[in-house]
Amino acid sequence: MRWETSDKIALLALFVSVIALMPMIQDLWADFRPKRVGPLEPYVYCFQRGLFGFPSDHLILPLEWENQRDKTVSIRIPYLKISPMNKEGVYYTYTYVAEYSTVFGNQTPEENGFTPNSSLIVTPESVSLGWRIFRIFEYDPNKDLFSFKFIPGEKYKVFIGYEVDGQLIEESSQPLLELQIPKNDLPSKEIKCYNRHPPELLKRIRG
Repeated sequence: MRWETSDKIALLALFVSVIALMPMIQDLWADFRPKRVGPLEPYVYCFQRGLFGFPSDHLILPLEWENQRDKTVSIRIPYLKISPMNKEGVYYTYTYVAEYSTVFGNQTPEENGFTPNSSLIVTPESVSLGWRIFRIFEYDPNKDLFSFKFIPGEKYKVFIGYEVDGQLIEESSQPLLELQIPKNDLPSKEIKCYNRHPPELLKRIRG
């Protein structure tokens, strides 16, 4: 088959047109592809026992929230479902109550930049990082859960749920992270963090 000059010109013109349309096609794909809003896996996890008049163990996570949308979103009432690995079907609910601007073990909440909170705002196409403080969901001091403490040596799976612009996103089947409770270095009034990644990364994200 011989290609005529006119055929070659037409083919070249088609090729040039496709190349010219590529940026528009990419923009259209970016507009229609699913845009994620949700948490990223924490690098470390921290414990602090007895905060704000609650004697229970508090879980502190350097939780990053990713917003791929082109508009600001509101994340409301984030909560955790914490399940002991050796107890099928048992869950403890932890609610988001506050945030630290930084974390130092021997400082008070005020010195750590404590801010009461139950929601957060994430700007378009960005990631919001904060030390999120979660507490057991129990407000009756006469209930055992009010003083809930993690069991030394136990492992727990942590699932997360939250609300995005009024839509409830229930916890997924995949855990956000797993907790390993030390046998000796137990939670106390001092913040204690446990590294899930190389030590140099822990130093960098703690500032």
